[in-house]
Amino acid sequence: MGFKETDEETLLKTMVQWSYFDENFPANRKLFEDKVNAKLEKAYLQKKKTLDWENIKFDIKKMSFQLRGRKYKMKRQQNLKDEVTPDTWSPMGDKELIKIVPVTNGPEYDNIQATFRRNLPSCRIIKIERIQNKTLYHGYQALKRKFEAENRNITNEVDGLWHGTAERSVDGINKSGFNRSYCGKNATAYGEGVYFAGDIYYSANDTYSTPDHNGIKRIYQCSVLVGSVMRGHHGLKVLQDSYNSAVDNIQRPNIYVTFHDSQAYPNYLITFSNH
Repeated sequence: MGFKETDEETLLKTMVQWSYFDENFPANRKLFEDKVNAKLEKAYLQKKKTLDWENIKFDIKKMSFQLRGRKYKMKRQQNLKDEVTPDTWSPMGDKELIKIVPVTNGPEYDNIQATFRRNLPSCRIIKIERIQNKTLYHGYQALKRKFEAENRNITNEVDGLWHGTAERSVDGINKSGFNRSYCGKNATAYGEGVYFAGDIYYSANDTYSTPDHNGIKRIYQCSVLVGSVMRGHHGLKVLQDSYNSAVDNIQRPNIYVTFHDSQAYPNYLITFSNH
């Protein structure tokens, strides 16, 4: 049950499909294989202009590429119509994929504020934002269904976990989720994945929630698919086949480490200061 790259590629295909066709024969459209589909989508979300893959240069801005002297056009199609979004979300247009919504009052605000007052009494909340990302949410729900089918007798999802981050990572997380390439640099004690904590005090530490030049810090409140857990250790890069995440303590876990990009959803971004 450990994750392979093909698991993520298969899940991504349920969200978005990239296809191509000879510009002289537009009716003869073909789907990219899963691996290329995944690489194109990640490059697109990261706003890259081009992608180089196996001696082919894909022009993402112009949605085209050349192969053996022939020019091909590309098309990106999303499969999000049937996915229900949370009731707490603000309305979004059919073509609106990402919306960052200020939360200024109500139960959402009160719950987060109460957690700060209880655990970080000296900190001041500057703003709370709800992350509404249809693509990320769809991928998270698809993986959740997979977990629930495979792990029937355990709690697969933990809500209200925390992830501290630096300002430079916020845009990437909001658009593409918790990618290990920029989320897993500060902590490695329990594996080389993305870290989430049940204790907000841990994630609010300056090591993880790095202050910017004005002393402003950022932390996400997340839902995480933890599934079947194993004890993590330094140097862990790939989970054993029967596990879905690593933890600091099997009996009473506080730290969870994930190794799959769709395994967590960033519900809220809280911007705050220590004083």
